[in-house]
Amino acid sequence: MSNTDNVVDNNNVEQHEQQQAEQDQATLSTRLLIRNNLVGKLIGHEGSNIKRLRAESNAVISILKSHVKNPKERIVFIQARTNNELITAVKLIAQMLINNDEGAANDETVNNSDTVALWLLVHQYYVGAILGEKGASIKEIQENYSVYVQISTFSMYKSTEKVVTITGTPENIAQAYNRIYQIMEENQKKPYTKTILFV
Repeated sequence: MSNTDNVVDNNNVEQHEQQQAEQDQATLSTRLLIRNNLVGKLIGHEGSNIKRLRAESNAVISILKSHVKNPKERIVFIQARTNNELITAVKLIAQMLINNDEGAANDETVNNSDTVALWLLVHQYYVGAILGEKGASIKEIQENYSVYVQISTFSMYKSTEKVVTITGTPENIAQAYNRIYQIMEENQKKPYTKTILFV
């Protein structure tokens, strides 16, 4: 995709073509938000980390370019052919960021050095379903998967996306993410629902 930072070895055209083929076959996707100062950790030296993430999850993982000068956050776009690939990618990213996230370390609601906060971008349409009646769904997710979930009050700048913050261990985050994804699948947007992605 022309609007992504695809970290690939230019000398390995075959690998790039394989990744493009996998991207064309992908049917599931999700968007994460990470601090800009963690992008280097996610990419790794000469792209070593992101290549490993792609290989271990079988998902296509791209870091989107920002249209803002010196952005505070960047978007990680994950595309996969199966739900398991998507969940694995989310878990591996959380594991990679765990030692580099000050937000989770300072979060008094989860007192554990093995926790991390993952920011998930979701359409504002799904917020009601994720919360559930009188907060029942979000409470169930927190209790069942030992995570702390917060949903931003306002949408991201000039978009219809909100941030769902999931704080916990990588394993629990992946399980909670899976449940949230299921809820969104069960409550599909109407065809005419306006969608403006955060960029």
